[in-house]
Amino acid sequence: MWDLILSVVLAVFLGICFKVWPRFEVRVLPGIIHNYIACIVAAAGVIGSWPLQYSVVHEAWFLLAISLSLFFIAGFYLFGISISVWGMATMSAVQKMSLLISALYAIVVYGEALSIYKGMGIVLGLAAIPLLLVRQKSVSIPAEQDNEISNGRALALVIGTFLLAGGIEIGLLVAESGLVDTTGDPRFIAVIFAGAFVFGWIIMLGSPIDRAAFFTWKHLLAGWLLGVPNFFSIYFLMRAIGGVLDASVVFPVNNIATILLSTLLGVFIFRETFGLKNSWGMVFALLSLTLLTFNL
Repeated sequence: MWDLILSVVLAVFLGICFKVWPRFEVRVLPGIIHNYIACIVAAAGVIGSWPLQYSVVHEAWFLLAISLSLFFIAGFYLFGISISVWGMATMSAVQKMSLLISALYAIVVYGEALSIYKGMGIVLGLAAIPLLLVRQKSVSIPAEQDNEISNGRALALVIGTFLLAGGIEIGLLVAESGLVDTTGDPRFIAVIFAGAFVFGWIIMLGSPIDRAAFFTWKHLLAGWLLGVPNFFSIYFLMRAIGGVLDASVVFPVNNIATILLSTLLGVFIFRETFGLKNSWGMVFALLSLTLLTFNL
């Protein structure tokens, strides 16, 4: 249970980091690349040795980890930008609604029964997302955006974040279903972060502004403050998935708790506004995730 609680708290902290970065003019891409360096170092601290040994290439999970690394860098980048556009509460809810994707995957691939509760949960989840995205205007603009973000681009950020988060959940579920030797294997997580660092570095080479920002103390500090909690949020989530609780319980509880805590912080600390439709969207999202926990 403590693994699940720590995973939630650390996941919410990541949202807070992205929320305050624009205030300090921290650019998302160089910040998250530093974050992945911190993640690898944190993995080494847990293992007690350097996790990126050549032997990991021969592990059954290696190709999955490399594939997930692309999802991680893309999803994390879009999530960071989206929080500046839509707000922490809304994006945390939308990201966590990715459980719809992993639930459908489990039904189709693993043959899990589609009960009336899961069916209702899926329907409510699909209804929640458009309600969550009702906005009069963007709450702010990220540091790397010079012009106003169009509605179409803002919507694309949300859809991309949602789909990538679902892909990550499926990947972690597949890994914990037998590919990794031990639950929450730090080597598996380290390879994901190393791959994400490489992909991010390649992307950053095309942006002179981001390259220059990477070699500043501000981005180094921001990345490490994000990176260590980021590693342990995934580490504790994987331990929870592979622990005594069923994955069908871990994911919804993790997502519901993250949504609730993010919403409270977003509304009362960061003064994010919520309209009536947004509130109904949040209610639908929580009901959806609750129904998806039922195994009847």
